[in-house]
Amino acid sequence: RYDNSPVYCNGADNIAITLANCCTPIPGDPIIGYVTKGKGISVHRADCPNIANENERLIDVYWKEGLETATYPVDIIILSSDRNDLAVDIMHAISNNHVTMRSFSAKLNAETMNVTISATIMIQNYKKLLDIFAILRGVPGVYEVSRVIH
Repeated sequence: RYDNSPVYCNGADNIAITLANCCTPIPGDPIIGYVTKGKGISVHRADCPNIANENERLIDVYWKEGLETATYPVDIIILSSDRNDLAVDIMHAISNNHVTMRSFSAKLNAETMNVTISATIMIQNYKKLLDIFAILRGVPGVYEVSRVIH
């Protein structure tokens, strides 16, 4: 049995179910299963462009209950105007809210003096992600926070 997945599919007890790396679904996201060739079911966010044109291989899948303790990687982009201590303030905003950061990189566009920050954070669910986005938007200089789809 594949009981280690946070997602289940009715009638698919002995099929591997994995979370897609392209859109990194987290509990609370609307999701859909994609029946792969030989690798079980890949779970995508319902709005993932990588499955937008699929019709025949999609299957209903559901989040299991009681997933509050697990965390899932979410790639995010933060757009901000440049200023001193920007990266420190963003890192504090994330860590002060008990969210682990797996990666962080910042790139300055010298022409516009805007900064693009890419980060991977570990999140329990969609509500917590929305909370973190609101907190990050409150950091002085930050004007956009979004999820990445690969």
